[in-house]
Amino acid sequence: PVATGGSWAAGVETRPSIPCSSQKQRTHVHWALRLRHAILSWRLRPAYLVYCTLCFLVTVFLLSWNLVRGMLHDWSQSGGGWKHHRWEEGLEIAVSSFLISETLLTLWVLGARDFFGCSWRIFDFVAASLAVVCIFDSL
Repeated sequence: PVATGGSWAAGVETRPSIPCSSQKQRTHVHWALRLRHAILSWRLRPAYLVYCTLCFLVTVFLLSWNLVRGMLHDWSQSGGGWKHHRWEEGLEIAVSSFLISETLLTLWVLGARDFFGCSWRIFDFVAASLAVVCIFDSL
């Protein structure tokens, strides 16, 4: 037996299950787990809902804007009336960049196995891939 109250079993010292009050226990949480928790818990906050709503509204606005312009110009991009505006391209690049960044951050935090294990995250990945195409088209 050890003086600390443990015992020897098969050459391995076992400590008492209840620590002494003089012993300080430290719990060390790895930085990756803290980051994962911070990112995933952010999605449960009202600010994230506001962010998602703004992205949705900007996307609906851009879609509506292009549909109206397309109908007014008979869907012909070659006729002088349809031109891309800088503000329109800027909004599209911004929303696409947010989507891509969020998807890549989630992929990095969760890891490929957990990320691709959920069909909604696969959908996010496909949407982010299409957003990459939109960014290159906008530039």
